[in-house]
Amino acid sequence: MQDEPRPANNTELPLPEKKLRQLGIASRSTFQRWESSGLRVLKIGGQRFIYASELRQFLEAEAASNLPDKDGSEGTEGERGNG
Repeated sequence: MQDEPRPANNTELPLPEKKLRQLGIASRSTFQRWESSGLRVLKIGGQRFIYASELRQFLEAEAASNLPDKDGSEGTEGERGNG
């Protein structure tokens, strides 16, 4: 069995993706797209869970990669809105 990497705060519990969707964070398809872009999603008993700290780090990294370069062009990704 492979050891799952844990967030720095060992007391943090993952949040159900469904709850994050209900809060308006993002849609199901956006979470799936983010997962394919590197966001770690835990799948337990048919449900999907995400650590808030990892979501925050992922979104900060995505925002930084989409900042305009010095020449005014957009970063490497240039993705559309979060759906």
